[in-house]
Amino acid sequence: MAAQNPLRAAVGRIKVSGTPGYSIAKKVESATEFYPGRLAQKGATIDGVTVGTALARPAGWIDFEESPLRDQPATLVTAYAKDAYANISWGDAFAIAASLAVGCTVGEHALLANWANGQVIGPVVPAPGGLYLGIPFTKNAAEVSTGIELPAGMIVGPHSFIEVTKNVALATIDVGLNEAASAGGTGETGGDANGFLAGVSCANKGIVGPVVAHTTAASITLGAKLYDGVSKSTDTTAVYAATPKSPGHVCDGVAKTVTYTTTDSAIEGTIWLHLIHPGLTVVGQAESAASATTAAATVIVSNKI
Repeated sequence: MAAQNPLRAAVGRIKVSGTPGYSIAKKVESATEFYPGRLAQKGATIDGVTVGTALARPAGWIDFEESPLRDQPATLVTAYAKDAYANISWGDAFAIAASLAVGCTVGEHALLANWANGQVIGPVVPAPGGLYLGIPFTKNAAEVSTGIELPAGMIVGPHSFIEVTKNVALATIDVGLNEAASAGGTGETGGDANGFLAGVSCANKGIVGPVVAHTTAASITLGAKLYDGVSKSTDTTAVYAATPKSPGHVCDGVAKTVTYTTTDSAIEGTIWLHLIHPGLTVVGQAESAASATTAAATVIVSNKI
């Protein structure tokens, strides 16, 4: 008999196992997206909280069963009312049923980070100054949306790369922001389909980073949104080198949907997108596999706040 993951949320409970080290009742400043199992962040008042974002360190998880009975919403999928008191829980070892953001697919034990609307994204791994977000890709010869939307203020750093698991000779991939109608109806103002990675090779399996220096300028595969310019050396055989933008591309919240485009080749793998912001942090570990390709999904998370 196959082994079963013992972590399951009981009916009427948002926590799956364990006990938070801290759980304090806080006043809900806005009911918008303030659901049990989401992340909360500090509000405008000393005892207030709002739903978490990707740009602020979370205060903890929005609890249900620890909250005052009079203020608990009717169900786990009902938001707390404005001015109600909700317990915010953090610290020590416990697991909670959280909401995985659209566009994410995670396996058991993947690390997760805070995101918009108090949701989590993943898988993530540590990166220079931030985190890498893993986004799966397959053959798509026309620009296609990943479902991941980057909030205004999020920074895409210059160290994104591709992990190729199914390769094809001469195959390449572009990664950027929604530019074409095929990726989102009308495209997004300022979108650039290869703004992050431009023709990165998928000819071989393994880790492939962008080319930042080459004897041919056209062979540079770091996207234009991630470098300030290209310089030319005075060598006999000139070398063209892109100067990576520091800290990277600052998202404006208009051109926000991450997209990719491949050559017409049966390739597969993961885009590891370099995300940077002081408020973005690891909040937990997935204790169940979950797929949110078209809609948010429940994922069991062991706390790391």
